[in-house]
Amino acid sequence: MTPESRFVSKALGPLPVINAFLDQLRLEQFFHQFVPAKDPRLKLTPAEGLGLVLRNILIARRPLYAMSDWAIRFDEQMLGLPPGWP
Repeated sequence: MTPESRFVSKALGPLPVINAFLDQLRLEQFFHQFVPAKDPRLKLTPAEGLGLVLRNILIARRPLYAMSDWAIRFDEQMLGLPPGWP
């Protein structure tokens, strides 16, 4: 192991079960279809943001200003975010 490498632990919590239900409901496809992203300056598409807020409501109900602190604990792909999201 090199000095630069380090291990980062991310929580999963109930996200695998929640994501299975959301996949069956095809919510992500509906969000992308009915709430399109038109502004290229956005870091997240509106569909990704809605998915993040929905998962937050189902798991923790944190306020919007605390959303990034809540989300950083979880694996970003399990939250429906692009890989490497800050």
